[in-house]
Amino acid sequence: MWSATDRQISTRHELCCQSRLQLQSARSGDPTAQRQPPLAIRIHERISFKLCLMLYKAIFGLAPSYISELCVPVTSIPPRSSLQSAAHGILFVPQSRLELGKHAFAVAGPAYWNNLPDSVWSAPTRDVFKQRLKTYLFRQSYNL
Repeated sequence: MWSATDRQISTRHELCCQSRLQLQSARSGDPTAQRQPPLAIRIHERISFKLCLMLYKAIFGLAPSYISELCVPVTSIPPRSSLQSAAHGILFVPQSRLELGKHAFAVAGPAYWNNLPDSVWSAPTRDVFKQRLKTYLFRQSYNL
């Protein structure tokens, strides 16, 4: 399985933004057009967005059962149900010995979900969740 490093991903993202700007300035015909890159969610945040949206669907029964089975709340595990974290909607993150195993949906998904603020994952609808998640990831992406 091919895996890109953070540096490769950020370089590709910058190249895409630069080519998009060159295309926009060529279409407008104005060589002095402002060359500020448009603010967009970066690639890592896009991946996080898709992952968290799939988890939201799985938790609320909108995803296939084979995906929903991978999202185990801590409250459903008897020895861990008495922990304080169980009251916060935390998902169980299985242990992985290999570095590659940390990229699996069953491990990476709950880990991302557990790092979301309560205001994001407690959204009443999917549209509100998407809006809050995009705002959160945008702020993470640009350190706002």
